[in-house]
Amino acid sequence: MRNQLRDRIALAAALIAPLMVALALVPFRPHISSANLALVLVVVVVAVAALGNRTAGS
Repeated sequence: MRNQLRDRIALAAALIAPLMVALALVPFRPHISSANLALVLVVVVVAVAALGNRTAGS
């Protein structure tokens, strides 16, 4: 039961977290290179994948 709840939370975070982080990084686009911004998004996706199941990571 607990794993199912964690997997559902991870799936919701996989759908919401990258969008929210991308929106939060929009004001920094002129000051930070695109590669660094993409790296931040990759870290968010990997962190969510580490918390959930395969569905949340893909």
